[in-house]
This record gives sequence, C-alpha cells and structure tokens, in this order.
Amino acid sequence: MKRVISFLLCLFIVLSSALVVTAESTSDTVSPQKETNANDYSKSDNSYAEYLKKNENAVIKEKADDIVLDNVVVISEKSKSALVDFTVTNTGWYSIKWKYRSIGFGSNDHQIGLKIDGKTLYDALAVIDVPRIWLAGETTMLADGSQVRASSKQDESKISFTFWDNSKSTEEPYKMLLEEGNHTLQFDWVDGNIEISEFTFFVFDSVPSYKEYVNNYSDYQGEPLAKIEGENYLRANSISVTAASDLSSSLTTPFDYGKQLINTIGGSNWRYSGQSIEWKIVTKEAGLYHLSIRFRQSYKENMKVYRRLLINNEVPYKEAFAISFDYKNSWQYKELETALYLNEGENTISLEATQGETSEVIAELSDSVQKLNTLYRKILMLTGPNPDTYRDYNIENEIPGIKEEIAGLSVQLAQIVNSAEKIFGSISAFAPVSNTQRQLESLNKNIRTLTQNGRLSRLKQNVSALASLSQTLQEQPLSIDSLQLSSPTSPARLKNEGFFDSIVHKVKRFVASFVNDYGAGIGTGDKGAVTIWTAIGRDQLQILKSMTDNQFSKEKNINVQIQLVTGSLIQAVLAGKGPDVVLGQTETNVINYAMRDALVDLSRFDDFDEIMTRFSKGAEIPYTYKDGVYAIPQTQSFEMMFVRTDILDELGLNIPKTWTDFITKIFPVLQRENLLVGLGNLNNSAALTSIYTTLLHQYGGNYFDDDGLKTAFDSPESLDAFDFAVSLYREYGVPTEYDFLNRFRTGEMPIALANYSSYNTLQVGAPEIAGLWTMVQIPGVLRDDGTINNTQLLVSNGTIMLAGAKNKNASWEFIKWWTSADTQRNFGLQQEAILGPSGRYTPANIEAMAGLSWSSEQLKRLEDQRAVSTPLRHIPGSYYIGKSINSALVTSVNNSDLIPREELMYWADMINDEMQRKQKEFNYTGFTNKESGE
Repeated sequence: MKRVISFLLCLFIVLSSALVVTAESTSDTVSPQKETNANDYSKSDNSYAEYLKKNENAVIKEKADDIVLDNVVVISEKSKSALVDFTVTNTGWYSIKWKYRSIGFGSNDHQIGLKIDGKTLYDALAVIDVPRIWLAGETTMLADGSQVRASSKQDESKISFTFWDNSKSTEEPYKMLLEEGNHTLQFDWVDGNIEISEFTFFVFDSVPSYKEYVNNYSDYQGEPLAKIEGENYLRANSISVTAASDLSSSLTTPFDYGKQLINTIGGSNWRYSGQSIEWKIVTKEAGLYHLSIRFRQSYKENMKVYRRLLINNEVPYKEAFAISFDYKNSWQYKELETALYLNEGENTISLEATQGETSEVIAELSDSVQKLNTLYRKILMLTGPNPDTYRDYNIENEIPGIKEEIAGLSVQLAQIVNSAEKIFGSISAFAPVSNTQRQLESLNKNIRTLTQNGRLSRLKQNVSALASLSQTLQEQPLSIDSLQLSSPTSPARLKNEGFFDSIVHKVKRFVASFVNDYGAGIGTGDKGAVTIWTAIGRDQLQILKSMTDNQFSKEKNINVQIQLVTGSLIQAVLAGKGPDVVLGQTETNVINYAMRDALVDLSRFDDFDEIMTRFSKGAEIPYTYKDGVYAIPQTQSFEMMFVRTDILDELGLNIPKTWTDFITKIFPVLQRENLLVGLGNLNNSAALTSIYTTLLHQYGGNYFDDDGLKTAFDSPESLDAFDFAVSLYREYGVPTEYDFLNRFRTGEMPIALANYSSYNTLQVGAPEIAGLWTMVQIPGVLRDDGTINNTQLLVSNGTIMLAGAKNKNASWEFIKWWTSADTQRNFGLQQEAILGPSGRYTPANIEAMAGLSWSSEQLKRLEDQRAVSTPLRHIPGSYYIGKSINSALVTSVNNSDLIPREELMYWADMINDEMQRKQKEFNYTGFTNKESGE
C-alpha cells in the first residue's frame, strides 16, 4: 500500500511540474501558431487539387445558371467582415467574379478571405490578393529636353476581378462546388480597404482553340494602324510596373542621343506572375488584326518568359494563355501567328506575366527545394555544420527513411531535368539540378560518405543553387518598346537593327557621352534659389527632381538645382563652394559640421516644433548640439527579430519575448539540434548598433554621465549588460559573422536579429520559405513590474542646411517639403517601383512609413518597436564610441582569458581621453538643457 501511495505521489509531482513548466513556457512567449499572415494557410493540406479530387464524383444534373448578386459590401480594418446570403438553384461547379473599388490610398494589394457557409473550402480562398490598379501619370520634361518617368496614380474606379490562380498558368479560374439551396458568402478582411459589388457565381465555359475562334470573324483589310508606344500604357495592376528610358538601340522610339527619353516599359520590374499592363487602342473598323511586339528579353539566358494575352479583359483563345518570348541580348520583333478580333472603336490589349508551360517544372522544383532544406536540416541537427570525418553518425538509424527520401528526391530532380529539356531544348541553366541529382544518387549508394570530404557543405551549396534557380524560373522579366496592329493582308514592315546599324549607334552614343552631363545637375538650367546636394542613385535623383519640379517649385515658386555629388562636403565648405542643402547626412557628420559652425540651427525657425511632430519622440536628439538642432530626420532604421516559425513548431518552441526565454528555453534546444541564433555580425569597427548597445538600453544603462563629459560604461548596468553580451557568444555559441539570408533560408539559423529592411530582402530572395517565417519585436529584459523592456538604438540620417546658404528661408521651405509625409511616401513608393520590393524606403516620417507597402500587421509591429526605441545624442569625441565598443566586444569574445568588464573599462578610458581632447578643442562644457532633453 505504501508503495502505491509513493508511486501516486511521485506521479502527482511529475504531472504538477509538467503543468508548471507548460504555464511558464506560455507566460513569457508567443506561440508561432498564433502568428497570422497571408501565407500561413500554405502550410495546411487543404489544397485546391485535393478539393477537386475529393469532389470529383459530385453529381451535376444539368448546367447551372449564373448567380448574380447586387449587394455592395465594404471590407475594411474597421468592419472586418461582410456576409451575403444567396440561393443556388442548380448544384454545380461555379467560379466567382466581382467588381471592386479601392478605398483610401495604399500601395500594397488588398487581401481578403472568402468562406462559403462559414468554411474555407481550400487554401487559395483563405487569402485572395486583389490588386490595386494604377493609372499611368504624365511624363515630366526637364529643362534639357530629357524626360523623367511619371509617377502612377491609383485608379479609384470600379475594376472587374475574376479569381484565378496566382501563377496565371491555368486555363480556367478557381471553382467551387455549390449544392442546391441557401448559402452564405463571407468576406473577411486581411489587409487594405475595399468595396466589392456585383458578385457573380458563374459556370466557366472553356476558352476555344484558335481554329474555333478565328472561324467566327473576318479579316480587317485596311492599312497598319499607328504604333502603340509601350510607355503610353493605360493602366497596370502593380505600382512597380513603370516606364523607363533605354538607350541600347536607336530603333527604340522615341530616341535622342542628347537626351534621356522615356521610351519603354517593364523590364525587371515586370517579372512577377500576375503583373499586368493594359493599353488602349482605337480601331477604324471591326475585324481580325495581327499583332507585332517589339520586345527585349535579355534577362534569362537560354530561357523563355511568358505573357498571357487578353483582349477587352478576356483571353480570346487557348493559344493566348502563354505566349513565349525567347532570350536574346538585343531587341526583337515578335509577330503573333494568330490574329485578334477587335471591335470598332475603343479596345484594350493586356499582357499579363505568367509562368506558362514552365509552371509544373517550377512547382516541382520549389517542392524539391523545400524537401531538400528539410533533409539538410535533419542532417545538420545530427552532425552539425562541420561533421567529424572519422565518426560514424549512424545516419540511417538516427534519421529513419533517409535513404528512401534521398532516392525519391533524386528521381524528382531527374524528372525536372527531362521536363526542362523538352521545354527549353538546352538544359545548361539547369546545371544545379543535375549536380544535385548526381550527388543524391551517389549518397544513396553509400550514405556514410555524407560526412566526408565536405559533402555536407556541397549539399548545402547545391540546395542554395536550386533555390536561386527556382527564384529565377518564377520571375518573368520583359521589356516592351511598342505594339503594332496591322491587317493580315497588309502586315507591318518591321525590322531589327542590323550589324552596321548597331556599330554606328554605339559610336554615336560614345561621342554623346563626352557632351552630355550624366553626373551633376539636372535642374532648370537656372542657378536657382536653392542648391541641393545628394549622393543617391541616378534613378532616385530623377524621381526627386521630377517631384521637386512638379510639386515644390510649382507651389512655392522657388527654383531648385539638384546635383548628384559624391565628393567631400567639408572641402567644398572650406572652399566656399558648398550647396545650400545636403540630403542624407549621418548623425556623426551632422554634429561634426555643427561643432565647426558650418550648419544653420534649424530650431530657430518659428515652425520648427510643428515640423518635429512628424517624427518619433526624441528624433531631434542625434542632431542636437549645445542649444541648436542642425538636421531634420530623413530616414530611420532599427532591428526586428526574424523567426522560422516552421522550425520552432517542429521543435515545440514558442517565439521568445525575453532574454530569459532565450537562455532557458531557446538556446538549450537549438544547441542540441546544432542550430544557431543570429545576433549581429561583429565585423563593423564603427558600428554603434550591436547586441551590447541593445542590452545597454534594456539594462537601464547610458552612454554618458549626467554632465555629458564622460562615458557611463563604468556603471553597474553597463557592466552587467556587457558581461551578458559576451556570454552570449562565449557560452552559447552565437556566431560572430554569418550570412543572414542564406542561413535563415536553409533553417540553420531559425532566429536572428536584423534591420527591418531585411523583411523585403527575404520576400524577394527566399521565396521558397514564404509562409514559414515571421517578423516580430526583438526580445527584451523583464522589468520588476512584469513589463518587457524592448528598447534598442534608433539610427537615422538627416537633411542639413549649410551656414553659407544664400536663401535660408527658401532652403527651409525645401527641407519642410522634403521631409513631409506626402513627399517621403511618394518618393518611397516610386523608389520601390524602380528597385523592386527589396528597395523599400525607410523614412523617419511616421505617417510616410505607414503609406508604404506594409501590411497592417507588419506595420503595427514596426510601429510598436520604433515607439519603444531611442536615438543616441552625440557630443565631441563620441564618434570614437562605436569603434571602441566593438573592439572591446570582439576582443572579449575571441579571448576567453580576458575579463569582459575589465576590457570594457579599458576601452571606456580610451573613449574618455578622446572626448576630453575634443571637448578642449571645441570648448565644450557639457550637456545643455536642450541636449539633456529638459
């Protein structure tokens, strides 16, 4: 009896402990399963293919009639969802379409969920991307005759939408089985505000073949119509699709050797499936027309890209679902072998990026990349990244079924190569697939060799190469110069540039390069009232110039000369040839110039305080010296934590919210599985941002003492933070240097801190892990009151006014305009349109950041992190802090014999010496009330 009681007592204690551990693990962490984003549903097994298969034997008595609903519903962040009741008279397979209108300004697509009778029938209905439509703007003419690409304008009219798959490669839209009776259609808000009306459930009739299509119409007999210039498009469904200037061929129209003219559209910004461009054409009479396209596809060597052709928003025949464009380095003409029927009067022609006949290859390759990533991670968890050559890891027993998995992947990759050869003829671009297949075939013969001769490292390289190839295949870039419509009996006489024409063109361009000014001012030709210097790229410079001419100069009647300058500003100031305003200056530079009386104190302007309300609290601190503020914030950056939620799910871990969670729950499991955590590279000798500076803020430490004359690195909080920072590297194996993108995508590093701009880098550079990761606030230190201190350092750059500015009031007007919400948002959107999502702008203006292409959930997390972060005030000699702190941290991490706090004290003395020298040089006596924030 005593033994039974003892057993029951032990069992009770064990169960109680488990409950306590469970309670503790959920109290300070966030479950990755609670993370909601548009891609989460891709992890379920409820695919569209499975839905069709499950209902393939459904009994359909007769052809169903269309169901038209006249309701108008608004789906927004405020309303969240909308319900519409409807009745089905005949059981059948229905597709859905509607008309919609964008409500309010935004740059990212609308996202909505769709349920029938409260159920999500298949994954694709969980999050439907409904694109915003963008009208082409007017091209701006500069004083020298050159043109600047126009900024797009959001189309606020009603747009038709039919629910197709994202690859745009199928020949029918998504459909759903609706049984006879009453039903409820539910729209759920995910992102963006949208008004939807005129819902129609319809039975899709298959698109006819060209042979069937052409028999219904007669030929147009007239002369060729005027060319449709590609850049003169009507609308596009992506803000990234913009017109551009191309100088590679003199046949590209319009063209001028002495001017930069907007003459093409598309290129690398028109590469994602579903991106569409629409042109309007007016015909004299109805009939069949032939279409010729002048294009360049120099982006994907030995590959094709594809476009889906629509006439008046409909695919006319099956052959138009995927029109291929072959690779060539120069411009080409393509005359479609098929004719198009156009009505008399106005018609629209649309080209939509699609994966075409490569869609199955892309799907198989993406699937194999995900499987290989999982396989590599399993092996990594067993052997680590650098396995012992002489150790038998007993791989077959430790990873059950690994040989079968490798064999299956080898067969899958071989099939991909065979399919690619049928499509492309040449398979040179698929060398990574062949290489990986051969390696897997070899490993399958003797799995033990996996840990020998660097084979695991080569497997990792092969997987990365496959991921890059998968991304390349998915992208479909194409440039369009012009479209030409003509009669089948009177074809357009088009020609390509010949060899000698090309030689003459290159010679003329070479000569023109000595005459044209490509580097400096692109202003009005007038000296102007305000001269601006900037070191941004030329594309961004053109955006800025266009915005300045069309908005600022027109509204304020102030001439502006903008110059692209990369030289030293201080030399120009000393020579008396400096500008009035300079953009994008670092915090350290601003204070260095302010100490030397080279800048204007902007706080002296009457509306300064009003202007600073545009930014986060304390944004002026980095630019404050003594009683003056010498810059207005322009951009601002900070870190977020990136998490592979799939791996944490697999390991039974929650997203950590505190450093205690890291130490007690994350590190032990990840170390056991040979996985890593990224806390930043320690290779930037001048970096102020590091894990130590983050912990310094979270521990309650400061950079300077109360007087601002010495560092405060000798305080208990600073020393404790430094000890903990060093221990993360010494005791927990945090790597000092790593490639964030590659290690995160393979899963070697499932948690990492990185600049929030890395979100877009991952979206573009690692599409194979879409839906398997998220971005959250960085971890913090738990306070006594139960709240978490997530503070970190904010880093910014600003816009300054030189003390020698000729017209200070006009210069101040420009600075106010440049840092305003509308200007910063529009500049950011246009920059992203040119550079793509990875070039997303990081404005300091809070309202401007909210207007960029962030989803509501992403923006909320970013704003929460910025709200609890803090800038750094700079004083004479503070430039030495970044280098010294980094040296202290690197030395302490690399030399385990050193006592970290003693090393920090040594470098703190070095900083104090440099600060005292600079304080004496500039007669600095410590913080003023304004510098200390009082």
